[in-house]
Formats: sequence, C-alpha cells, structure tokens
Amino acid sequence: MYQQYAVPEALQPYVSFFYSMETRQTGPVLEPELLMPSGTCILGMQYKGNWRVISPAFNAVLTPYYLCGQQTHSYSLIPLEPVCGIVGVSLKPTALWKWFDIPIHRLTNHAIAASSLFGVRFNSLIARYERLTRNEERVALLTDFLLDFVAEKSFRTTVVDAALDEIYKSKGCLTTAEICRRIPVSERYLQMLFKNQVGVSPSAYARMIRFSHIFLEYRQQKEENDLVFITALYNYYDASHFNKDFKKVFGVAPTAFQLRQFRLLLELIDNGPYLTMVSASER
Repeated sequence: MYQQYAVPEALQPYVSFFYSMETRQTGPVLEPELLMPSGTCILGMQYKGNWRVISPAFNAVLTPYYLCGQQTHSYSLIPLEPVCGIVGVSLKPTALWKWFDIPIHRLTNHAIAASSLFGVRFNSLIARYERLTRNEERVALLTDFLLDFVAEKSFRTTVVDAALDEIYKSKGCLTTAEICRRIPVSERYLQMLFKNQVGVSPSAYARMIRFSHIFLEYRQQKEENDLVFITALYNYYDASHFNKDFKKVFGVAPTAFQLRQFRLLLELIDNGPYLTMVSASER
C-alpha cells in the first residue's frame, strides 16, 4: 500500500513529495522488493517492522529513523517482519547539502540515523511520532517539523541547480560536456560541485533520470516492445554503451531483465509519477 501527500509551498524548494508505504506478506518466506534509483535522498520514519537493504554497494538493516543519500544501483528491500510500514520524505538532490552544508557523497549508497544531522530536536519529534496511529497524522507532524526547520534556513540556488534543471529537461539525455556548455561552466568544476552537493557525478545522476524514463516508457507500453527499441528514444544508439549503462543501474544485462521483479515499484508508478516526481517538481 502506497500513498503520496502534497508538499506545502515553503518546503517545495527542498522536498519532492511525502509518502507512506506499508507491505504485508504471509507465508514462511518474506519476498524482497526490488527498486531502482529515484534520484532523490530519503528521510525515512519507520512505524512498524523493519527492512534490510541490499545492493552492490550497500547491505544493512535500516535504523528506525534514517537519512540516506543517492542510491546508484537497483536495490532490494527485504522485509524482516510480515508487516512493515514507513512514512518518508523524498528530498530533492541538493536539499541535504543546503540544510547541513556537508559533503553529500558521504551518504551515497549509505544510510545514517537522522538524529546525527538534525540533532537533539529530532528526539522530540520521535517521541511525538511514536504516539501517533494514522499516517495522515504522521505526515502532518513531519511537515510541521520540517517547516520549523527550514524557517531557519536561507534558500540559495547554485550552479548545480542549473545543471539539474538541464538534466530534467532532457530526461537525462545529456553528457556532462553538453550540460556545461548550456550553463556554462567547466566540466571539472561541475564534477566537483555535483559530488559535494548531490553525492554522485553529473553523468551518474543523468543516467538515473534517463533510466527512470526508460523504465516508465517500458511500463506504459500497451504491447510488448523491444527494450532496446525504446531506449533509442533516449539517445542510445550503441548497443554496447546501452548494455554497460543498463547493467550499472539494474545489475543484470537487458536480456535478463524482468519487469515483474519490480512489484512494489510498479505499484508506486501506477499510483503516482514516483520515478519522475523529482524532475517534474523542479521545473
């Protein structure tokens, strides 16, 4: 069960969307859920059960209240209990850097306790959160907390924001050199800023957005079409280049890809533009 919630105007420079997600499974074996990088960072507030996250770069049980940076590979969520529930905040790529002014690459493929950055004020939030029973109440509490938090901040736009906008407008179909010509800025300078503020390189982030659109295109086809044909719509004309990038994101070759493996993700995108919400809300 998945639901998205509206974002107040004051939070829109930092937050793509709020969401709640609950999984219920029966049987002796709890099935993992396969997800792909969304291009956002996450503030997660678990209220029931817990998950283990497994990817080529990350393997750990999530802390109950966590912040995680960009995920660069598809990853599995393995429920540790039959019922698992979470309320989360999908954060725009530079939000954590703007809030805490730390090198965000430290959080790439990694999760930390949210209190380690928000400080003691977060403990009060947790105490109130744990008394609530409805997700609407949990989202409202989290919204109020973040509104108070950002009231102390001065919003600033950077070169990275301009680069992100170019990536979103092109659906990820730009090279770093092309992005730099449009801003304009040197490639070396943009690489440095992107790693610090987003956590990955411009090319890696563009790949996430590009494959998000490819996944959606493939999902929305009424007939079974050749995946390679669809990717030609996103400027992949060299099979070896496409195969290499595909394996970086999904962990398997295109010939081994199975859409039905992404059960939860299919539900998410059927109920809202999960994978492209970040780019749509930036424009």
